[in-house]
Amino acid sequence: METGALRGSLVATPGPDTPITLSLFGQRDDNRPSNFVLKNAPGFPVVAADPEGRVERDLAGVSLTASHDFSDLTLTSVTAFNYYDYRGFTTNSEALTYARVFGLPVEAFLPATDFTDIDERQTSVYQEVRLNGDVRADVLWVAGVVYYHDDFQRDDVYRSAFFAVTNGTRNNDYSTDSYAIFGEATVPVPGIEGLKLTAGLRYTRDEKDFHVRYRSNGFPGTVASFKQSGALDFDLLTGRAALSYELANTSSLYASVSRGAKSGGFPNFTNNATTGRPDQPYDASTSWTYEIGTKNRLLDGRMLLNASLFFNDVKDQHLFAFDSASFTFVPKPLDTHSYGVELEIGYRPMPGLD
Repeated sequence: METGALRGSLVATPGPDTPITLSLFGQRDDNRPSNFVLKNAPGFPVVAADPEGRVERDLAGVSLTASHDFSDLTLTSVTAFNYYDYRGFTTNSEALTYARVFGLPVEAFLPATDFTDIDERQTSVYQEVRLNGDVRADVLWVAGVVYYHDDFQRDDVYRSAFFAVTNGTRNNDYSTDSYAIFGEATVPVPGIEGLKLTAGLRYTRDEKDFHVRYRSNGFPGTVASFKQSGALDFDLLTGRAALSYELANTSSLYASVSRGAKSGGFPNFTNNATTGRPDQPYDASTSWTYEIGTKNRLLDGRMLLNASLFFNDVKDQHLFAFDSASFTFVPKPLDTHSYGVELEIGYRPMPGLD
């Protein structure tokens, strides 16, 4: 595998209260992947792929962040553009694995009978404008708006001697427009010194369009062609509430509960197109996260000690499951739970060294 990457930033200050930061990054990957590796095969991990697969990926992005301090509030604008290009050719019928699955000699799958040729392209634009209150004030607040646009195209050419679903050509187009408004404030609780309440809400509207086109390569059980189009709209309300209590100038306790959400969508690989049946979209995912913790500064501020406990409750999380009937991965909405502990320790032995 070969990977090359670069990243850089340019900071300009046309005025003492107006910093502007331009950031750029780029990355190129070139590797030789294998979809399957037979466990405990002689020489493991080893493959008998012929021809060899190849994957190339290009990533690029540019962002511009500009802000201006008006003494009692700060106006910030964030603009970003990202580009993604993926070109992959994979040999899917790895001979050692398929020989074990079908009980045939390894030579029966050399050269390989199953291929995938994928070309994915994605471009996105992000714009955020927000206002922050004075960080020295008793009441802290932030409010803003967001716009996001995304175009994604996927062109696949599949050939398989075994599975109808992995035969033919697919040309799929997806677009997303997302709009959001958000706000959050932290206020002291009257009558209780050191106790603060934080509350925030965000409303997001996601609008998604998709167009699917399929053409058969003549494999038995596949329709000659198929098309599907549609639109999906999601209204998402998220936010959080938190309480924090300062035990001293260097220690605090906090507890928070937050609600997250992710819009649904349409699978980028259409399993049912080969039979002329529409694929079904998947629903939005929602989550609740609960956390309690403490933050501390010790040894005259030279030591940092933070600890927290968290629990995540997710409904319809977007996970990919392997479908053994078609040897493909399909989105599955599954309820999940995760919980754990986080511990962070930092120390500054001398100024400038952390």
